[in-house]
Amino acid sequence: MNDSNYPKQLLSRIESLTGKPILVQADERAAGHAALKLAKNDQVAHVLLYKPIHESELPYLLASQCLLTLRTLEADDARRFDLTSKPIMHTEVPIMIREHWVAQGNPYPLELLPQIAAQFSNGLGLQLRSMPIALRVEQVIFDQYPSLQPMQKANIDRQLQESMQALSPTVKAMAPRKIIEANVSMSTAFAKFWSNLRNDPTLVVPFHSAGYSSRGDKLLSIANSIPDSPDDDRQLVDAWAKELGLDEWFETIPKQL
Repeated sequence: MNDSNYPKQLLSRIESLTGKPILVQADERAAGHAALKLAKNDQVAHVLLYKPIHESELPYLLASQCLLTLRTLEADDARRFDLTSKPIMHTEVPIMIREHWVAQGNPYPLELLPQIAAQFSNGLGLQLRSMPIALRVEQVIFDQYPSLQPMQKANIDRQLQESMQALSPTVKAMAPRKIIEANVSMSTAFAKFWSNLRNDPTLVVPFHSAGYSSRGDKLLSIANSIPDSPDDDRQLVDAWAKELGLDEWFETIPKQL
């Protein structure tokens, strides 16, 4: 298969389906490594932002973000969804963090509490909304588009390294157990997915050593039990949320366009 124009073709598919162009811009403020935000009805263009440091992997990032977006666009209208936080999360998370800080005897200024609570909450929401579905997307890229595999491998290796930061004593001292466990459990499932795909058991060693292997297996089992269809992505995210106990803080709702 000649896939040299793969990212360009995916951009064109989104533009054709929506009738709006996609602006691709480097931006240090991009969520994660890259993020594609669909235009609302009153906006003239979609925007895909990526961090400049990942410029060398841009074709892969474009492909992965486009495939994630196409799963939304190609789902039945009634199955499209957004993930939103429940009001109780905004009450519980700051209290939980503050109690954790007191118990740990950590010298974090309380004025940082709102910022840290928002950072952890937003991070969990982004991870829950994207990571289960990313397993589907990464499999497509790996199987069907070999020219992107070197960039995919480089970026995934970086993602896995970044995810291990949650196992550090510094992060554990700052974040309560529930937040750490949800974050690392999802990262473990992601690492196990890549360990199986690349036949590289070393990718999951840090998570196994930290005691998260069974949690990662459970999340992968859930993903494998749900049909690989854009129409079932909402079910997949809901199932991971329930398994992780994050359904207390997040819920899926019909997508607002």
